[in-house]
Amino acid sequence: MVEQSRIEWVQGEMVRNGVDLFAAFTPSGHSMGATNSTRVLSGFKNMGDSCVLLDADGGRTVIVSPSWDAERAREQAPGCRVVASDELAGAVVKAAGRARRIGVDGLSELAHRTVAPICKEWADRMVQMNGTMLRAGARKTPNEIRIAREVAALAERIFDRLLEVARPGMPEYELASDLYRYSKALGADDNFLLMASSQMPKGPRPPGRRILAKGDLILGEISPGVDGQFVQICRTAVLGPINEVQQRNHDILWESMQAGLAAGAAGNTVAHVANKMNEAVARHGYGEYCRPPYMRVRGHGLGSVSSLPGDIGADNEMALEEGMTFVMHPNQFLPGGGYMMVGEPVVVTRTCAEPLTTRYSRLTSIPV
Repeated sequence: MVEQSRIEWVQGEMVRNGVDLFAAFTPSGHSMGATNSTRVLSGFKNMGDSCVLLDADGGRTVIVSPSWDAERAREQAPGCRVVASDELAGAVVKAAGRARRIGVDGLSELAHRTVAPICKEWADRMVQMNGTMLRAGARKTPNEIRIAREVAALAERIFDRLLEVARPGMPEYELASDLYRYSKALGADDNFLLMASSQMPKGPRPPGRRILAKGDLILGEISPGVDGQFVQICRTAVLGPINEVQQRNHDILWESMQAGLAAGAAGNTVAHVANKMNEAVARHGYGEYCRPPYMRVRGHGLGSVSSLPGDIGADNEMALEEGMTFVMHPNQFLPGGGYMMVGEPVVVTRTCAEPLTTRYSRLTSIPV
């Protein structure tokens, strides 16, 4: 669904930059952490490189490659003019016509064979507006937050599936394949999944050939997307009984999460949130572990609308805004228990960061 308020925001940026046409480019590769400008402005999830031209009156032209994907574009982008071509650069230049000044966002993400002819043709008319689409989606709309809550519930069901089917003797890749199929059956467009098992895990990784064994910690970073909105939950399960050290370490990370939730109010900086989360771990004597290689960041933004506010780290001074969404996760290694995952998708409110999930992370035992 295209949010009209976001189109109007971009139009305001066009006025501010003195351009009469805005060209937003999207590469063929999709990422959970990247903005898909084509989908945001038109509703179309591109298969090849693509571009959306937005004019001052709000008219939208979607330039699609390869050409045989035109029918799908017309179905997904009602209200837009669709141009299909196997040669994106020429089609974009032709569709832009004689626009006086053209704002450009995302062109540098495409291959040189596409970038070079466009830059040559628009050399004296191009205005760099990189980051416009990233900023346009920083604050999620009420409808997008509603979808995010629904996707969070879907992610929780995927973790329930992990608890149901994981068993000793099962290869990691078999469990991951089952979870991916299950997420698609639930309606997910995609699911970025990191899932690792170990008696003493050092960190997250893609699933491999390792065989699950009794006593393993199973780490799950489950990130389904629906209608262009991704969420992520981070969970840890034990294949068998939970020992005291494992429970203690998980409790420390959940305390860090609670500190982050309380600090995540609109107006506070990302660095403030990260520092509060680190302080909660340090109070238990593990301050030296609040850095690489024991952990990376305390969370991060999620695409494909916008990945702002970016990484949740002590060096990010961006101020949080009401309506921003991201995953908050105090995931890290602690002595005795190994690396654990604890994480919830959140939305920034005036008073805190509010989880979008309804069943928060807890260390779970899988009977064997």
